[in-house]
Amino acid sequence: MRATARYGDGDVQWLTAGSGIQHAEIFPLRNHDRPNTSELFQIWLNPPAADKMVDPYFTMFWHEDLPRTVLKDDNGRATEVTVVAGAFGDIQPLTPPPESWAAKNTADPAIWQFSAEPESEWTLPTAAGSETRRMLYVYEGRWEGRPWRHRSRSCSGRKLARSPQPGPTALRP
Repeated sequence: MRATARYGDGDVQWLTAGSGIQHAEIFPLRNHDRPNTSELFQIWLNPPAADKMVDPYFTMFWHEDLPRTVLKDDNGRATEVTVVAGAFGDIQPLTPPPESWAAKNTADPAIWQFSAEPESEWTLPTAAGSETRRMLYVYEGRWEGRPWRHRSRSCSGRKLARSPQPGPTALRP
């Protein structure tokens, strides 16, 4: 593939490994005058057998190109939504790589990043597929909501919760 790129500050690298790649993740120092904090999320999907040997593909979604919207609740509190994959209401994502799961008409991806003011309230949209289940990873802060599966009705930083149904879900950070 011979792809090289840097990422940070909200950029997204999308890689379809397909028939095989060799890769290395190297984190160069970008800032010489402040800390070089690295926060990285990797989402790995195991494709069906028919898709395992597609040509490898790599692309960058630069932070400034990712679609965003700001939701306001009844009290005027804001939640910013960054759309990586899967439409969020009328907000369409960038075009996913060819041969990726997200490029299929039958897929119902939702890779969205939320940054919410405390006590704001918002609702995740209903999933398109009746078999779709959503995962919510709380990186920082805390949220409350049902019907998410977790030990309690709330979840705090660096925890994962799973939706048992595709319907709308009201959440409050």
